[in-house]
Amino acid sequence: MRAAGMPEGKSILGSLTHGQEVIVEDGVAKMPDRQAFAGSVATADRLVRNMYQVAGQPLTDAVRMMTLTPATLMGVDHRKGKIAPGYDADIIIFDKNIHVKHTFVQGKKSSDSNMKQMKKDLLDIRIYDTREQMGLAAAQDAARCIHELLGTQKEINILFAAAPSQNEFLAALTQHPIDWSRIHALHMDEYIGLREEDEQRFGNYLKKQIFDKVNLKSVHYLFRENAAPEEICRRYSNILERYPIDIVFMGIGENGHIAFNDPHVALFNDPVPVKIVDLDETCRQQQINDGCFRTLEEVPLQAVTLTIPTLMKARRIFCIVPAATKANAVAATVQGEITPECPASILRTHKAATLYCDQESAEQIKGFTIY
Repeated sequence: MRAAGMPEGKSILGSLTHGQEVIVEDGVAKMPDRQAFAGSVATADRLVRNMYQVAGQPLTDAVRMMTLTPATLMGVDHRKGKIAPGYDADIIIFDKNIHVKHTFVQGKKSSDSNMKQMKKDLLDIRIYDTREQMGLAAAQDAARCIHELLGTQKEINILFAAAPSQNEFLAALTQHPIDWSRIHALHMDEYIGLREEDEQRFGNYLKKQIFDKVNLKSVHYLFRENAAPEEICRRYSNILERYPIDIVFMGIGENGHIAFNDPHVALFNDPVPVKIVDLDETCRQQQINDGCFRTLEEVPLQAVTLTIPTLMKARRIFCIVPAATKANAVAATVQGEITPECPASILRTHKAATLYCDQESAEQIKGFTIY
């Protein structure tokens, strides 16, 4: 990674949800018109080095300025900012030249040092050695974003995807100390034609993986027993008006779909927030590949899905995509044209979206500078 900590090109300085759009050139953040500097892009370890090596301040003072002081200002100094019993075991170990050597998050060694990072248009892309490392890193970033938003508003609304690709991420997310009682949970897509008790229903997956494990303010499922699909769409459109999406946790399908917006039904300017869709064969085959169904005949032909403009209205998007079966879709998302033929490519236009991959899903990305 670059010493300055931010890639060359377009980026966001400060908060991912409320930050300033900038252009980073030669390690300096400038306003988009290049008429003024926007601010520093120095990383925390670099600032500690400068205070100690350049300003001549005691190392203990420099470290305290970077740890306990901001923790106190943020009101979390009861659990962060120092090494003591009862405090979060979030620790950075420097080498003798004050460069980051090891990072521990909640007492577990992080492998972020092996993370590769790149940017395409506005989309931040992060690649990890394994899907476990990917899930842990995405959960850590997501928890940080949730804390940030809860610091500025009373409640937030999060949209969840349901798929095996989310397993590691959701498992890690439930381990973070998040005030779930201030969070409303929303549901991204659902099959038409399954029964309430069918384990293949996405709502049942989310219930098992996360909704039953945390104390949410409210949960809003797409499925309603005996409800017509048109009624489901109308009802959920009203729910989305009441709970506008702050954060999206999502994946990408083997055909490049996001939610159940397959290429043949994907519209970047869809006029409705929720709609009924026919599932293409690639999408239906993926459900077999994921182990959700045994045969193609068992996979429903239709689903209800939130549309692409609905997803893109979110203030922050975390897209978690592991496995070699997604390599073609990830390459098309990152390298191809921004087109409904690869619905996920629209993520490159969102000002605060991050794509998390493992080595297998990112294996076909070529031609971009990794920093």
